[in-house]
Amino acid sequence: MASADQRIALIAADQGCTRPGCDQPPSRTEVHHIDEWVNGGRTDITVMTLACGGDHAHVHDGPGGWITELITSVTNTGRLPDGRSARIGWTQRGSGEPLRGNTVHKPRQYVDWFRQRLHDQMVDEQLQREHPDWWAEGRRWAREFDRLPDPEPPDWITYRELAA
Repeated sequence: MASADQRIALIAADQGCTRPGCDQPPSRTEVHHIDEWVNGGRTDITVMTLACGGDHAHVHDGPGGWITELITSVTNTGRLPDGRSARIGWTQRGSGEPLRGNTVHKPRQYVDWFRQRLHDQMVDEQLQREHPDWWAEGRRWAREFDRLPDPEPPDWITYRELAA
């Protein structure tokens, strides 16, 4: 069983459930031993992670179970959008998929997006002040564009390709 200090260290490192795509915060997670404790796994923060109850229940040796491992080398799947490496990777047993880390709890990846959005808003406000006629015409074009129907994908594109 993890100590309070170990749990605090895991919260700082993982910031929530580490299964890719899961957004559960640390308050809704359990400490998961990468090598199961009942099978002799160590209670050491270097080989533990956080997993929410639902995801923790799916880490097992049976078919369809999830595998968790330390990401020891930085690969395309182990690198987060902000350039840092994920510590823990998950993959579904038997899928042949590489380990993937969770990026949901890494807010740094949103900084560039937020800066760009703020910049765009400031440019828009400046254009509205300095060139109100141009700004109004741009808004009119945007409203016209918004009324156009969404295009249908061509027949030769499958939904699986769109999801990838």
